[in-house]
Amino acid sequence: NGVRVFIPASLATMYRSDDLNDLLKKTVRFKILEVNKQRRRAVGSIRAVLRDEKKAAEDKFWENVEVGQKYTGKVKSLTSYGAFVDLGDGKTGMVHISEVAPTFVKEIRDFVKENDVVKVKVLSVSEDGKISLSMKKADPAGEQAAARGGDRAGRSGDRGDRPARPKRHAAPRDMGWRGPKPTPEPQTFEDMMSRFKATSDDKMSDLKKYMDGKRGTSFKRGQR
Repeated sequence: NGVRVFIPASLATMYRSDDLNDLLKKTVRFKILEVNKQRRRAVGSIRAVLRDEKKAAEDKFWENVEVGQKYTGKVKSLTSYGAFVDLGDGKTGMVHISEVAPTFVKEIRDFVKENDVVKVKVLSVSEDGKISLSMKKADPAGEQAAARGGDRAGRSGDRGDRPARPKRHAAPRDMGWRGPKPTPEPQTFEDMMSRFKATSDDKMSDLKKYMDGKRGTSFKRGQR
């Protein structure tokens, strides 16, 4: 009808950082916020329409989302622990680094980059709206690998039900122990004196030999 509506820059896009030049020569939907008939002036907002559309899309998403569903999304950002994927309709989910590939992932950027389009599978949806995703389970090959891994873990767990094998103990080493020594038979006083005398004679004989040896050594030194 040839009527012009003024839309301020602050109300022309969803975010202030968006480029206004992207709107040139495009047909857009907007909401009338103010009308001044006397001055034949109207003020509109494109942002109001975009927000309403976003809200409707989010409501529809939450009505349909469930664990096991698969989506195609775009990687928004990467961290050391995972990737954030834009699922559309203003919803973002996170792929933990352990769910990126069926193999061990040390550096996530070796497997995915920002703005990559990826397929994901919903693992869980928390009450506060956080969505946990998996890339490896969205791929049939990765899903089979994950299932095989679970089977191996299950089989390992079954071993815990088996009775433990008795440990084999090594034979004790011979440490020179031969049991308690036999108790000596009681001796008479005469036997004890005889044994003491024999021991004393042996010691006196050894002492005499030692002294004779000392005298011989001193004699040889004197001759020199």
